[in-house]
Amino acid sequence: MKRHLDWINSIKDDFEVIEKLGIGSYSTVWKVKHKETNICFALKHESYIFNNLEICRNILREICLLHNLQNEGVVKIRDVRTTASDYNELLIFLDLHASDLKKFISTTKTISEERIKHIMYELLKTIKYLHSTGVLHRDIKPGNILLSEKGKPVLCDFGLARGSIREEHFQVPRREHTEEICSGTREDYKEEETQCKSCRKLTKDLTGYVATRWYRAPEIILCQANYGPGVDIWALGCVLAELLKMNDIEPTQRKPFFPGSSSFPYSPARKEKLKCGMSMHETDQLNVILKTLGGLSREDCEFLEDERRTKQLMEMHCEEPKLNERFISAGTNAIDLLKKMLQFNPEMRATVDECLEHAFFADIRDKESEVIAEAKIVFDFEAKLMLLIVFFTIAIYLTKEKLKELIDKELDYFKELREKHDFKYCIN
Repeated sequence: MKRHLDWINSIKDDFEVIEKLGIGSYSTVWKVKHKETNICFALKHESYIFNNLEICRNILREICLLHNLQNEGVVKIRDVRTTASDYNELLIFLDLHASDLKKFISTTKTISEERIKHIMYELLKTIKYLHSTGVLHRDIKPGNILLSEKGKPVLCDFGLARGSIREEHFQVPRREHTEEICSGTREDYKEEETQCKSCRKLTKDLTGYVATRWYRAPEIILCQANYGPGVDIWALGCVLAELLKMNDIEPTQRKPFFPGSSSFPYSPARKEKLKCGMSMHETDQLNVILKTLGGLSREDCEFLEDERRTKQLMEMHCEEPKLNERFISAGTNAIDLLKKMLQFNPEMRATVDECLEHAFFADIRDKESEVIAEAKIVFDFEAKLMLLIVFFTIAIYLTKEKLKELIDKELDYFKELREKHDFKYCIN
């Protein structure tokens, strides 16, 4: 145990470690106090970063994104350090917030519609800014939405986010019927042998194993190529549903709106029956969604590339959705917004601008506060990687040496700020 806490010695002159806040597969989050200012921060300790180069690349991308994203709805990164010259761990300092939406939902007895309205409006403003930079978050869920002392939502955990997303991913036209199959570079990956082949094809830069299962959009579950900003809108719709249910359910009984036990094709039950590469298990994520939203029409399935899968989905008999009955305390505008955010077809799903323009926010909307970025965020290492993928259609991975070189640049940036005293451990 002592060996795993050796990193504390590298910051003990500046910081006091208060307590552990959380733990993940590759990182641990701690509450630390800056001795000079007495201000507390969240320290994300990333360990064994070069043991898995894909995870290392995600860490690098998150640091670069947080370094470049300038929005009050995104958690601020304050410093990045390592513990030795030959390092295999990183210390990432972030603003510390009072709580998160997951804890809020599981402990707060009731919530007013006005409070829900403000939370969702702030989140949508942040997503509008994020998408204007060419970034998809791809892992929006209550646990990744921090709450400030004033109760304002702040997005965190950009480990699964993607920057440098091509422009076409952010164009969401209302589909007219066409027989054309969406274009895009794809890759095959190993999964259960029971999958149909079309379920193994994804764009290189937009992989399918993203988003926590309960907040994963249908187009990701169904392995569609070229998914776009609709995945974040879907996840926010799931969050809205949980907030609207708070007044109808006791805190101890609350759960995600789509609580699937697995999500084919990534974690299917081995003995379940499959048809057309889709799971027939009633608690599979896709089936839970369909039981909640109701049966699908041809229009609902037009975004799918596989006609067999379209027919299978349309043949599934589900009761018509009665969202009004599911949300006893929710108002008409709130239910209407929820329906628009949870459209099965991403091309029929509301865009972030359509959500902001919705009547639900009419009495609080401040258009001047809905800022967008002046330019897309494009990382040189991402852009070159994507070009290689497009032209050669092979898997390209950054080497350990190249990743270390890029991480060194970020470390040098923060070190220079500290040495120039331009960097202040202070919350704006």
